[in-house]
Amino acid sequence: MNPLHSYIFLNSTKYALDTLTKWYEKKPQNKELQNLIKSIQYMVEHTNMVELERQLYKDHLDLLSEEHLKLKNELNELWNAKK
Repeated sequence: MNPLHSYIFLNSTKYALDTLTKWYEKKPQNKELQNLIKSIQYMVEHTNMVELERQLYKDHLDLLSEEHLKLKNELNELWNAKK
């Protein structure tokens, strides 16, 4: 998710949760509403975790790509030195 999509998602879900929470405060006995709030909270938490995991994989891939280029250059230098 790019930063704009992430910002829109977080603001939209925050607005939805705030609205549902205010509604729930008026009708605290409504189990369906309580479950809906919990479901949205779970989706937000899950999305945040997936986004963090994606960023970790991206950072790791970038690091491996840098190492790959270093090793490739070293190998080319060794190969050219043998010629």
